[in-house]
Amino acid sequence: NVTRQALSNWERDVNEPDLNMLKKICFLFGVNIGWDPSLKKDYDYHVVSIFNCNVGNPEQHITYLFSVHDGQPVALVDQTTNGSDCMVKETANQEVRTAFANIFEGNN
Repeated sequence: NVTRQALSNWERDVNEPDLNMLKKICFLFGVNIGWDPSLKKDYDYHVVSIFNCNVGNPEQHITYLFSVHDGQPVALVDQTTNGSDCMVKETANQEVRTAFANIFEGNN
């Protein structure tokens, strides 16, 4: 039961679905993610490295999940600042995306 307005807001980054809705969406689309540096498990997103940094106070942090999806490098980010909800999406930080792609492809 998702309204067109809610979906539009998610697509435009006005707001994001809550954790329960995100779980339902992942289940509906069959998306799964997990720790798998060997790329041998049955995940859609194979997390191969994680970087976590607290920014300022302990409630603010940024976590990068460096992943492989369909054989391509994908830098996911979680910038949850309060509560236990985890909102992960592909990072908009082009420098991080490019650096991970270079590492993945064996470039310096």
